[in-house]
This record gives sequence, C-alpha cells and structure tokens, in this order.
Amino acid sequence: MQRAALAACIASSALLASGHVGSPDTFFEGAAGPYPVRVIIRAPAVIPARAEVIVRVSGSGVSAVSAAPYIWNGGEKSAPPPDQLTRVVGDSTLWSVQLWIMQAGSYSVRVHVDGSAGKGTAVVPYVAAATTVLTMDPKMGIGLAAFGLFLVAGLLTIVGAATRESTLDPGLDPDAASRSRSWIVRGVAAVIITTLLVLGRLWWDKENEAYARGVYTPVEGLVTTRDSAGTRLIAFGIDTATMNQRRWAPFIPDHGKMMHLFVVREDLGAVAHVHPRMLDSLNFAGALPSVPAGRYRVFADVVRETGYAETMIGKLDVKAEPGATRASDTDDATFSGATGGNAVTLDDGSVLTWEHGSGAIVAGAEAPLTFVLRDKAGAAVTVEPYLGMAGHALVVRDSLDVFMHLHPIGTTSMAAQQALIQRTDADTARGALAKRFVAADSARASHAAMAGMARGDALPGNLAFPYAFPRAGHYRVWVQFRRGGVVRTAPFDVTVEAAPPKAS
Repeated sequence: MQRAALAACIASSALLASGHVGSPDTFFEGAAGPYPVRVIIRAPAVIPARAEVIVRVSGSGVSAVSAAPYIWNGGEKSAPPPDQLTRVVGDSTLWSVQLWIMQAGSYSVRVHVDGSAGKGTAVVPYVAAATTVLTMDPKMGIGLAAFGLFLVAGLLTIVGAATRESTLDPGLDPDAASRSRSWIVRGVAAVIITTLLVLGRLWWDKENEAYARGVYTPVEGLVTTRDSAGTRLIAFGIDTATMNQRRWAPFIPDHGKMMHLFVVREDLGAVAHVHPRMLDSLNFAGALPSVPAGRYRVFADVVRETGYAETMIGKLDVKAEPGATRASDTDDATFSGATGGNAVTLDDGSVLTWEHGSGAIVAGAEAPLTFVLRDKAGAAVTVEPYLGMAGHALVVRDSLDVFMHLHPIGTTSMAAQQALIQRTDADTARGALAKRFVAADSARASHAAMAGMARGDALPGNLAFPYAFPRAGHYRVWVQFRRGGVVRTAPFDVTVEAAPPKAS
C-alpha cells in the first residue's frame, strides 16, 4: 500500500531521463501529492558527507516538510528517520536541510509535505558518489606535524623522568645508573612510537588508496563505426574488465530506449542524438545519421535496475560520409551549424526564443532554461511529444568536461524513480526487476501504438528546464522537440560567470 501511495503521488508528473558528466547536483520539479515542489540536491564531493536538500513548495497552508534518504536494496528498516526541513529566512516557500549520506550508491530521497491540503510525497532519485579525494591544507599539515612532534617530545620526557625518578625518595638526586636507565627506556619508547607512527601511516595510505579507487569516474566505452551498404553503423562496447570492477546491474529501458547516445563534435559544431539497440549486456549498435567529419566525444545515458542513472563516455573520429546515411530509429536526430543568438529560426519557419532576461548567469546559481516557440507572426505554437515529453535540452561546456541531458522536470530519471518505487523484497535476484521493466515497457509501447497516441497529442511550445550551470565558462545548449513529425534542433550559446567569492 505504501509503495502504491508513493507511486500515486508522482503519477501526474512526466518524469524524465537524465545523464551528466561534471554536473553532479540533482534537480527535480514535480509534485508531492497536492503540492507542486522543486527539489535541488547539492551533492557533496566526498562520501560520507552531508548533502544539502533545498525544497521549494508552492501552495498555501504548508506546515511541515521533511526528507529522508533511502538507499537501494536497503529497505524501510535501514533508512534513517526523516529530518525536518527549516524555512529559509525571507522566503516562506523555501525549505532546506542537510542529510547525511553514509555510503555511495543509488538513493531515493523522499520529500514529505504536510499542510492544509493533506499530505504528499515526492520520490527524487539521487546517485551518491565520491568525486574527489580531499587533501589537507599545507599550512594545517605543517602545524599538525609541529604539534605532533611537541607531543612526542613531551611523552618521551615523561617516560624518561618516570623511569629516572619514580623510585627515588623525595629530595634525592638520581644516580648514574638511573640516568642511564632513563635514556635506554626513552630510546625504546622512541622506537615503539616511531613504529606505531609508521604502521599508522601505512594503514592510512592503504585506506586512502582504497578510497581513491572508489572515486567515481565515468565508464569509458569503445566507440567504433563501420560503413555498410551506404549506412554508417556506430557501436558502443563496454569491456569485461570494467564490468568486473564495478557493481554491475542490468540496464532497464528509459522512455522505450535502452541507451540515449549523444555524439558531440569537439568544436561543438555538430551533434547527433541516437538510440542504438542493445545487442547484449555489454554492447549496443545502431545507425549513425549523417554528421560532418571530425573528432567527436560520445556520451551514453543508461539506467540500471538499481535506479543508478549514469553517463558513459567515449571518443570517435568520423571520416568522410559513406553516402546517404539514414537513421535506424525514428527518434534519432542530428544538427550541425552555428548558433543564431537568443532566437533561432527553424526550417519550418517557427522561431524558438531563449527568454533568460538581461542579467548575468552565474555558476552554481539556479537558472532555469526557458524557451518559447512561436510562428512567423509571433503567436505561440504547440509541439508533439518527443520520447513522451515536450522537449530535451543538451548542455555541453566547450572544454567538454560538463555534459548534461535535461528535460522539463530536471535531471531525474523516470526509470530510476520507478525502479526505486517498484522494487519489492522479492527482487533480490539480479535481473528480476529488469525483466519486469522490459515487459512493462513493451506493453506500454504496444498500447500507445494501437491507440494512435505515439505523436498525435499537442503540447504547449513553452519549454523550461530546471538547472544551474556547475562552473564558469562557455556553454552550448541544444534544444530538441518534435513538430510536424520531424525532430528539430535549435542551438544556443551562453557564457556563465564565476560566482562571487563568499564573504569570510
């Protein structure tokens, strides 16, 4: 009943797939029962640590907001009691708390809202991963080393004095034998202390190395292409060694696709969004639509049955076209060319405008990406569902160290969320939940095709993507949507300024 209630709380939201490199924070916009919520999870760089959870709740009569992290496969008993959020001073709709995340893995952060309209729960998928190893400030290291030497010298002095004088009667001076014995004991104590310090350092180095091995780095796959009968085929393969090094779990479909593959030219002059078929647990393949020659980076979004959504990476050199290359999936799309400012005119005459105001966009500050589609006369127009949603946004920094696949509800994954909600105690065997997902996804696709709902519905042409650029620099944003049965892509450029230094 509780699992059904949680699912019902989010049933009205079209939750969407995600993927990221270099952008670890989680953004979610949906509903906790009758209350619209926007949730931001500021991910810590190390684990264990505290993650900052910020919740904006719309609607009146909200009396309490709480949140708790539930790790995959942990069950209700392993979860801590919910922490109460506190209102942010000066904003009655904004609440915040810091939650302890004790181990890496896939979590559902459950946000509970209580108010005059009743109670509601939002389930926000969150992948906790250490992304760095903290180092000590050199000045602090020197200070601690000096203090440690002082303590060791003091300990040796105490040991020597105790050995030399502890058995003497008051007022007597130690003889030569006592003094000699004192120096011998101090020497032995120095050897013991040095040995303990060396063993402690060796232990710490091993712990540090083990932690460093656990720091998250994207899986790098082998990307290859092959020309066959006028079609360029692209393959993405994961080697067995990588699979064995990680806690591998089966993939599950996200919006009917086992993989969302983005091929981005290194100068940001071209992009392809393709959906290769899954050949086996380690290999994917499909057709690569026409893209200009050049060096490309590849980002592959996948979701596992544990709710772990991740982006794998790769590199690819694209040579001259083999001829007329066609896509193998009707949802595939490509684009090449430069940006056109804040308003991009598309080939059907419609214009997509980025409405971000005149203020500067600052790294780390929430800056929803808002776009409006209009016709030649300036009237708002509709779009058709593209993979079950109004649109996508692809964000890439020119240094290629930031990649984000956004949707109108943020960065969370529908498949990850459903995996976290639908898991039962019987799903302890690896692959059991994945089989149910594949069967359910096939049934949904068949039903949609029979009902003629694949692309016929009209959705508003106002596209908004909750996000905050993680660091300063130049970015390109590609917005994709379907109109007139065609997937269209509009490119935009933005320069993000560095955040001002915090006051000490």
